[in-house]
Amino acid sequence: GAHDLFQFRVVGVAGTGPGSFTGMRVGVGAARSLAFAAGCPVVGVASFDVLAIEGLSVAAVRDARKGAVYFALYGPSREVLVAPCRREVDSAAESLTADCLVLGEFREEVAALAMAKGVRAGTSEESVVGASILGRLGLRAFLRDGAPSPEAVLPLYLQPPLAIKKG
Repeated sequence: GAHDLFQFRVVGVAGTGPGSFTGMRVGVGAARSLAFAAGCPVVGVASFDVLAIEGLSVAAVRDARKGAVYFALYGPSREVLVAPCRREVDSAAESLTADCLVLGEFREEVAALAMAKGVRAGTSEESVVGASILGRLGLRAFLRDGAPSPEAVLPLYLQPPLAIKKG
């Protein structure tokens, strides 16, 4: 009846990174816990995917320390050209395409090193991973693929934690 018109689905969405080891671990764990408590499914979305903009080539960069960045490159249709990875700053800059918008913590450094024409650094406001876009991407993934098991929603680690000493 009329009651069926108002049914909706609650889906938890976790930004999976890349980012700091501890920050990603805590954030994904909190999202999984809240989804469990609410009795709803949870999906993970790579945080860099949020920065991709329809109609533009976009590079996403975050500080990975020790002269490296976490890096991903998206084409104008939001397609992934380079999946999130860890690269040296110079290597990330060399990968940029013409007229690329660089977003994230290291946007100015990477854009300044780029050899491609028209590369520019975005603003700090453009570089924010917005919760509303993260939520839309998560819902889209859920509607397309269903919900993975909560144990499958994991942080995107691209390097071992820096606090671990090698023996």
